[in-house]
Amino acid sequence: RIGPRLGAALGPILAAHPSARVVVPAARGVVSLVKDLVADWPGDPIVLDPTDRPVEAFEQDKRAAFAAADVALASSGTVALELAAANTPRVSGFDMHWLSRKIVRYLVARNPSGLAKPDRGNLINILTQSDVVPEFIGARCRGDLMADAVLKVLSNPEPQRAAMRSVMTALGAGETDPGTRAAQAILSRL
Repeated sequence: RIGPRLGAALGPILAAHPSARVVVPAARGVVSLVKDLVADWPGDPIVLDPTDRPVEAFEQDKRAAFAAADVALASSGTVALELAAANTPRVSGFDMHWLSRKIVRYLVARNPSGLAKPDRGNLINILTQSDVVPEFIGARCRGDLMADAVLKVLSNPEPQRAAMRSVMTALGAGETDPGTRAAQAILSRL
């Protein structure tokens, strides 16, 4: 849905950083769609293809790409934590059907906690109750706006890095893995 908008953001970014490389991890079920989508993007994107290889090998390559990146332009909410684990600053852009946007705005307006806002969808922003990760949602999900934000994040990534460290620490980074912690919690109740 927003692939063309992400591609449009790359022009100004690559003009400012001509040696930058564009790497796009693709999920197994949409590899051909992703390859078709990025074919006309500037920067000759490298598509990380998970087909015909072990899942762990693909995941290792994806984590390496995230760790090597100076910045990411992400469209998925779930990738926020993967990028945080790699300490990679990012700009988020996403959109949904106009009716879904209306429903979300209605539900958020009825939410008294204030944790969720209709213009906040990135997990780092939600968990830190901040706007440290630039987000472009709905009509604001435009290539020009996202490109400007990426360039600003590149010039000052430390506020995001501090927020990511805070979130990852709160989620138990460096401690016992989550599966073992969950098992220990269950066993302690028995």
